[in-house]
Amino acid sequence: MAPRRTCIMAISRKALAKLSVTDLKAALKAALKAAKSKVSNKVGPLLKKKAALEAKIEKLAKKIAKLLGKSRRGRKPGRKPGRKPGRKPGRKPGRPAKAAKKAKRVLSPAARAKIVAAQKRRWAKVKAAKKAKAVARKPKAAPKPAPVEKAPETQA
Repeated sequence: MAPRRTCIMAISRKALAKLSVTDLKAALKAALKAAKSKVSNKVGPLLKKKAALEAKIEKLAKKIAKLLGKSRRGRKPGRKPGRKPGRKPGRKPGRPAKAAKKAKRVLSPAARAKIVAAQKRRWAKVKAAKKAKAVARKPKAAPKPAPVEKAPETQA
């Protein structure tokens, strides 16, 4: 079975037990220094490439803006977004014109009279039902008692 290794350098457990703290500290510093140099050797050129690519992108963006005649920020300061000056409001180019409105439909006087009569019949039904309901709700008044006649008084 292979001996266990630490993440920084390969040291067996027995060797690790024999090392003093100062020796271990020095070994760790040396391993860290070696790891940093390896990383910096690989990261350094990548950072240079990144800076070069960013510079190229900046140049190309400026050329494109120059060709299009626009600033990098887009619209001029102080102008509100919306319709371009001098352009009439209305439909946008490339869109079909709106369809013409259809003529209004007109009822003949006879048809209108039929509709009015039918509506009057419906309302008559509603009112009759309402009246019948009101009559049914009212309690019948008790018959009034017959007036009591007073006996004529005799004079003596």
